[in-house]
Amino acid sequence: MSQARAPPGAVSHGPAWPKARTATAATLVDNPDKNRVCDMNPASLQRSSEIPDHGARAEEPVLVFESNLGGQHVRGVSLLAEKCHGAVDGKGWGHHGNAYGIPTLDSEMMPLTRGVLTNYIQGFLKYAAAHPQLQFRVTAFGYGNPNIGMGEIVEMFRQAPRNCLLPGRWMATLGRLDVVRLLLLDASGSMRETAAQDRLDEYFAINAPLWSEKPVEIVSVGAAVSVVANDRYARRRNHRHRIISVREDFYRNYLNQAREEMAVWYSTRMVTVLEPDQTSQGNMLRLLQAATRAGLEMDEIQIGD
Repeated sequence: MSQARAPPGAVSHGPAWPKARTATAATLVDNPDKNRVCDMNPASLQRSSEIPDHGARAEEPVLVFESNLGGQHVRGVSLLAEKCHGAVDGKGWGHHGNAYGIPTLDSEMMPLTRGVLTNYIQGFLKYAAAHPQLQFRVTAFGYGNPNIGMGEIVEMFRQAPRNCLLPGRWMATLGRLDVVRLLLLDASGSMRETAAQDRLDEYFAINAPLWSEKPVEIVSVGAAVSVVANDRYARRRNHRHRIISVREDFYRNYLNQAREEMAVWYSTRMVTVLEPDQTSQGNMLRLLQAATRAGLEMDEIQIGD
């Protein structure tokens, strides 16, 4: 598979995306000035009387997350599932609250075998098909499992029911995107400067042939200074721009983490803009960790070296 390329001063991680063809799975809202806003509540959901009320909050999709058979939900998406979506401590599998756990680890945090994990995935797909009145937002899982490849997991979702919203990375792998969704992480606001803009231009120019000349959609999340800088850059270069937002009343104390998780879920790649001697901030570390767990392709662009 061809490799994504980075300009001088940039560090590239991993292969480029395969060819993409069709549309996004998410329900998205455009604001009047053509900034693209991605919300975490695609649609109001109807709950059937035959479905037990797990305490689910019907205005949000059911969050499908990577779990373990011990039901220890302590970080990343699993923590959001417990704190905001009603996942239950000690319950590692199935539909609880407004969350659905798919275990990839046993109760001792050892990877499940391919056959066992496949059974859990097929069980979820059957459950989703049996409950078309619900929407399920499936987050990426299984990355790094030695017993099964990520590509094999993604392929199991090729025929997923229409009420399953899949991650951007998976959509690209399945050939269902006609755009490169690039999460631009610029913790220090470097994109306000010409040097950073020029370096990103060079990055795009080098990688455009590898991306089959697909248009780029810049994805922003985090501090206002970085979002505004990204927006100005996107406008000047005629790129699409999507600003990630989630419902404050739903996520409350976990609002920033929910935004970051949503940004990773939506995107297909991540580029980090770094200056010399720049120290990593909390949100940068969380995003990097979330992107790593999701298997997102990542590049670094270093400024002023």
